Amino acid sequence: MNIFVDENIPAKTVKELRETGHDVKDILKIHQKVMQALRRFKSTEWAAMTVTIKDSVHSIWKVKR
Repeated sequence: MNIFVDENIPAKTVKELRETGHDVKDILKIHQKVMQALRRFKSTEWAAMTVTIKDSVHSIWKVKR
């Protein structure tokens, strides 16, 4: 199961979730990546674009006009 956590979840809980096989993601890291992507493009470009953000990489697809 994918579980998203923030800094309010105790490290002990995150550790146990991972040990029991869950995929735990820190939303703070993801949030920072989203904010970086938003600053990277002008608002007019977003209508023709899909951005997928993961932990360490991001992908960008643009509509060709």
